[in-house]
Amino acid sequence: MNRLPAVDASMALLMDDAVRQSGPAQAIDQLLRAARREWKMLLLISGLTAAVAGAYLQLAEPRYTAEAIIMAAPRQSDIANTDAVSRTGETQLPDVEGELQIMNSPASLSRVVQELGLARRAERLAAAGDAPQDRLAAFTATLSRRVSPAALDLDAAVGNEAGRSTEDRLVDQLGSAVQVTPIGRSTLARIRLSAADPALAAEAANAVAENYLANRVRGRQEAAERAAEWLQRRAQELRAHVLEADQRMAALRLALQADGRDLPQINAEMAGLGERILQARVEKERATNRLASAEALVQRTGILSLLDWETAAGGDRHIDRLRTTAAEANQEVGRLSIELGSESLALRRAQAQRRVTQGQMEAEARARLAALQADVAAATTLSGALEGRLQALRRQANDLTVRQTQLEAAQLEGNANRAVYETFLSRLRTTEQVGFNDTDGWLVSPATVPARPTWPQVPLVLAAAFIAGLGLCMTAIGFREFRKSRTLRSQDDVTRQFAASVRYLGHIPELRGRPDRAVKAILAGKPRDFVEAVLGLQDKLGPARAEGAEVPRRGSVIAIISALPQEGKSTTLACLAAAAAAGQRVVVVDCDLHSSWQQGAFDIGACPGVAGYLAGRVDNPRDAGRLHEASGVFVLPAGRWEAQLHAFSRSPRLPALLCQLRSEFDLILIDTPPLLVASDARALCGLADAAVLVARWGRTPAALARHTQQQIQETGTALAGVVLTRVDMARFATFDFPAAGAIRRGRPALAAAATQQLPAPAGIGGQRA
Repeated sequence: MNRLPAVDASMALLMDDAVRQSGPAQAIDQLLRAARREWKMLLLISGLTAAVAGAYLQLAEPRYTAEAIIMAAPRQSDIANTDAVSRTGETQLPDVEGELQIMNSPASLSRVVQELGLARRAERLAAAGDAPQDRLAAFTATLSRRVSPAALDLDAAVGNEAGRSTEDRLVDQLGSAVQVTPIGRSTLARIRLSAADPALAAEAANAVAENYLANRVRGRQEAAERAAEWLQRRAQELRAHVLEADQRMAALRLALQADGRDLPQINAEMAGLGERILQARVEKERATNRLASAEALVQRTGILSLLDWETAAGGDRHIDRLRTTAAEANQEVGRLSIELGSESLALRRAQAQRRVTQGQMEAEARARLAALQADVAAATTLSGALEGRLQALRRQANDLTVRQTQLEAAQLEGNANRAVYETFLSRLRTTEQVGFNDTDGWLVSPATVPARPTWPQVPLVLAAAFIAGLGLCMTAIGFREFRKSRTLRSQDDVTRQFAASVRYLGHIPELRGRPDRAVKAILAGKPRDFVEAVLGLQDKLGPARAEGAEVPRRGSVIAIISALPQEGKSTTLACLAAAAAAGQRVVVVDCDLHSSWQQGAFDIGACPGVAGYLAGRVDNPRDAGRLHEASGVFVLPAGRWEAQLHAFSRSPRLPALLCQLRSEFDLILIDTPPLLVASDARALCGLADAAVLVARWGRTPAALARHTQQQIQETGTALAGVVLTRVDMARFATFDFPAAGAIRRGRPALAAAATQQLPAPAGIGGQRA
């Protein structure tokens, strides 16, 4: 059976941190860690907020609040055009809200101030006051009023403000102190008023309610009077319209006859005349048809054919006689022409007789044709006369119909005017009978003098102070964390801000005290965390070994560089030198003329130093410095340089000095000025085999550190890595870094293991080509 692989301490630490950082617990954990780091700020802000809350409770003047409950009456918009006078309508919620606004309007509050005489009372209080207070007491009283809720305060109403009278200030105070709110969705309203005097609070609250009721009574009376006056004027106008309509209807009734006949009679006559016209048209059609038939017969057979048209045999004796006479005349002419010849006188007489008879017959036929034509003309004349009479009757009927319509319209108008007139009379009587004192509103519960102040409320003030302090703390911590997040605080920050080839060399705790305390701490071996951090840095910067060689390469020159002053550069260099001197020959070359710190760190006394050697005051480097007996470090202090600063780094004796030191020492540590402050730092950095960038934990901006890295790379010197100095270990342990977790658990070995060790860049520990 296979056994699970053993989990070492570092792996267990990483697994524990991974579990803790997952899920929503990470945000809470980070917040708690930030609060733990900033516990001093928490205490400071909490103390300040508590002090402010206590001072407020001491300075705040007590405020008393009185409460009155009133039944609000709806505002009547138009007493003449609505049923509001008789109070049959329902009260709408917007009307009640409008009434609440009226209660605390400036005009209403001004009347309350005048009715209570608050201005005179305030001036009397000011005149009867004690001797003037000193400035501190006056300032305290003013501040107390400023930090207290708005209230009616007669003492504060009297002032010297230009353009503002005492009454105006009292109206402003009353407007801020009074609160009118509805109770649910009813017409009840609550009037709450705060004042410095409890009796004044109750008096003013009741005055606001009574002023509202009095205004409603006056307003209702004025509205009723205006409505009655308007109704009377309107009723008179309507009465005149009713009389005018009656006169117009009487005139129209008289005009509803034509020639002594009314419209029904004319309609009856028109009906009979229509039947006669129909008969006349039939007769005309019949006569016209007979005439057309007769004329057609005459054209076919002659005029004499009319004698036999529409006449039965024996029907007309005159025609029969004429026919008999004509027949006899024909016979006689025929006989005489045969007997006597065509020239006889008798024949001629017979022929003349025959012609006479023939003429008589033609005359009779023409008479019949003329009679038919006369019948047609008579029928046409009768039909035209009847139709003309019918048109005249129709015009009379139309005129009477128009007059009838006008009469009906006049009747409708008269009825409408009469109905409106009666309605206005009814409203006028109702308006005149309204009880003016009944305003639909009354004071339900008058305000009483409050027994206890309503302000300040200690729990509320303390809760507000706690919330405000918590908010200020979180804001301050957030701002501080935001600023710190732009600095270098862990190996993750170094890896994120720099290239992957830049190593994180570790962190060195802050050690306060005299300059020589750091070296003494290394020699004494305590404090332990500080010594362990320096020894870890020494291990990572140990001299590189040549390939195949058994001994380390000698004469390594390392420059300790920082971006800004006060970064812990010189202290780190001194501690590193003291730690490395246990197995190597180490020399410290202090080239920081701006702050010569190494002389005090090793406490070696006055020496010519590097400046004396470069100036030619000494020829042997051994004479320019002094050996620190306790640690075995040879120290070359900066010395006193009298020439220009740029001449120090450009001196031709400086490379010669380093070359000579390479042959005598295993490790040469150069203390350079801050790279971004001193111009000679770049030249000094270029003389080293490698450089170590020192950044102050939580202070050095990451952007400046990256810029310093670029400056180092431009000199051609390899960057050995970045070390974070002056670390506040108590704050560092609250972070979520792997090394911080080991520190919290009290295992420095795990903290060292949590820092990954990368291979050193080429050139560290070796001589420059």
